[in-house]
Amino acid sequence: MSAKKNLSLGAISASIIGLAIMACSAQEADIPAVRSKVLLETRTSWNGDSLPNYPRENPKITMIHYTIQPKTKMGFHRHAIISGGYVLEGTLRLESEDGKEAYYKKGDAIIETVDTWHYGENQGDEETKLVVFYIGSEGSALSESKE
Repeated sequence: MSAKKNLSLGAISASIIGLAIMACSAQEADIPAVRSKVLLETRTSWNGDSLPNYPRENPKITMIHYTIQPKTKMGFHRHAIISGGYVLEGTLRLESEDGKEAYYKKGDAIIETVDTWHYGENQGDEETKLVVFYIGSEGSALSESKE
C-alpha cells in the first residue's frame, strides 16, 4: 500500500475509534454516577399529626434495622421523638389507638407518630424488614410500651 492510502486508512480508523469513544462517553454522561430520589418530604406523621421541633441540645440519631416475622403484631407503644423508616421487604400495617390505620410495602417511606399510642403488624406470610431512624437527644427513649 502507498503511504497516502495508509494515511487515509489510519485517519479513517482513528476517526471511527474517536466517534465510538465519543458515543460511549455520551451514553455514560446520560447515566449519572449517583442518582437520588426523594422518598418522602413531609411535616406530618403517617396519621396526619404535625411533627414537633427537633431537639436543641445534644442531638442523637439512631438507626435500627428491624425484622418482623410473619403474622406478628407488636404491642401498643409510642415515640416521644421523631422517627421514620423505609420498608426494605414485606408489608407493614400501622394502627393508632383511635383507629386510624396505614399500610406500607417494600419501597415505602414512613414517618412515625409522636406521642400517639399505636402498633405495627406484619400481616403477611413473609418477613418484613425495615430501617428506622430516630431523631432525639442524648438520654431520650426510642419508644415506650403501653403494657
